[in-house]
Amino acid sequence: MNQSNKNFHIALIAISLLTVALLYFTRSTSIISITTGACAGLSIRLFVLHKKENFAGTKELDWLLLLLFSAASLICYFMGLYVVQGPLLIFVGIRSLIMFLKMYGDKSSSAQAAPKRATQSSEMSAAELSSAFPPEIPHLRTNAESVGTLPPDLPSNSQTDNPVSAPIHDIAGVKGWSWGAFFLSWIWAIGNRTWIGLLALIPYVNIVVMIWLGVKGREMAWKNRAWRDLDHFNSVQKKWSQWGIGLACASFVLGIVVAVGAPAYKQYKAKEAEAQLQSILEDAAPKASSPSTAEVSSGQNTIAEGNVYYANGLLPSITTSIGTFAASTPGMDQASITLNNKAIFQSEGAQWHEIVRGFKLAGGKEVILMRTSGGMGNSCEALFFFLTIEKANLNFTPYFGTCSTDATFKQSENLIEIVIPKMGGSSTITFDGSVVREDGVQLALNDTNDPSK
Repeated sequence: MNQSNKNFHIALIAISLLTVALLYFTRSTSIISITTGACAGLSIRLFVLHKKENFAGTKELDWLLLLLFSAASLICYFMGLYVVQGPLLIFVGIRSLIMFLKMYGDKSSSAQAAPKRATQSSEMSAAELSSAFPPEIPHLRTNAESVGTLPPDLPSNSQTDNPVSAPIHDIAGVKGWSWGAFFLSWIWAIGNRTWIGLLALIPYVNIVVMIWLGVKGREMAWKNRAWRDLDHFNSVQKKWSQWGIGLACASFVLGIVVAVGAPAYKQYKAKEAEAQLQSILEDAAPKASSPSTAEVSSGQNTIAEGNVYYANGLLPSITTSIGTFAASTPGMDQASITLNNKAIFQSEGAQWHEIVRGFKLAGGKEVILMRTSGGMGNSCEALFFFLTIEKANLNFTPYFGTCSTDATFKQSENLIEIVIPKMGGSSTITFDGSVVREDGVQLALNDTNDPSK
């Protein structure tokens, strides 16, 4: 490998490990996108160079694996699968470092061995030279006599006598299904130095890789590691299989427990929250005759520049027929919205709920427009939802919005209309007091858009 190719190799090692550090410590997406693309480009470059020059000490499969894993990490970046991208780049960095040390370590070892061989040759030549002129020549030994002086137990070919070095088809008991390779996949691959098994970390590909490892895993493990004998190999693989089957059974049992217990726990929490909310409403019932509902319909100090709402147009509190709703400081480790100083929602995301504006519909129904502006990552700044109050009953709608923090709204009789900007246009949300429609499509409450979760 010439100096420029060596620099490419060093750059691949450095950039892949740098990207891993950025992933786990900074999450600087702009830099990560550049370094991930650079890893893929360098892997392609080195693979092409190896095809042309055939780098000593490495195989084509080594460079192909680096190329595949670098490309897979780039795909994972665009899919947002950072949890998978990290291990892929760790493999690229460590594997390329091992290859680098192997390539240049072999050269240095060869360079050191050359003087030794030269010294030994000179010593042998001196010995032969001295023996060529003995003071006396008693007799001449034949070639047969010379061969006969060799130790009787000296093997003629230690490699062919060692079962570990023999071809797989010559060793009975190597081939077969491996439960350890199937169930433990990439963990088994690391332990048995079968690096291609790390492809099991890639989503959608892992099932195929697991089956392939189950079929071919024993053969690859036999070739990739040094074993004392066949019994040692089978003993180790048996332990891998035992661990794989044990963990699979434990996971199966745990899955059954979760499948049975999770709905029951969710139902229990829902009933607990409902009971708590009912208690809050019962405490607020005596305030139902309060004349302060005008504040809900007027929306004083909630509109900036006509009927346009901006992020700074939030209300710290609002008074309704069942009491006062108040918002605490977003980001605090507590429920953000309270009714008469008691928390409405107990979920983790409740700390980000904020009060925007109040409306009043026919029949005495009161509506509060709410916004949540955190806990959804950098990709979505804000979503909205409605709280409805009718006859001392409190309900809420699903989340809606385009992730924009700005909105315009208006009320015509019993219909509230909100327009939220989005990429290339805007989205129109309507609410009649019971049904929310986003661009004409009715929204249904589920686990993914529930403000209480």
